[in-house]
Amino acid sequence: MDLSKPFLISLLFCFLLLIRQDTFAQRSHCKEIEVKVVIEDQGLTTMLRVSLDVDQNAVVVNLIGSKGKHILDSKSLEFAGLEKGEYVLVVNGRKEQDDFCVTHKNITID
Repeated sequence: MDLSKPFLISLLFCFLLLIRQDTFAQRSHCKEIEVKVVIEDQGLTTMLRVSLDVDQNAVVVNLIGSKGKHILDSKSLEFAGLEKGEYVLVVNGRKEQDDFCVTHKNITID
């Protein structure tokens, strides 16, 4: 049986599209994590206080900065001594079976 290349390419494309939709559907049922951030000015530096609506031990909290200031898998929800700049706070589930959505907040410290 001789199948043409365009037919095979179309078949492969449809297969990949179905896989992608299935993956998206699975992720759309994840549990949202509500994250609140309070920024406190302390003169030359700034402190971030983070509050979560889930148990802190069930999630991983990462703060990623533009000037090499990265705090990965933080044990605290307070980040002191932050300089001016752009930061991204990323919160995701510690275990895959907990099925938390990845949540991120862009933070600007002026």
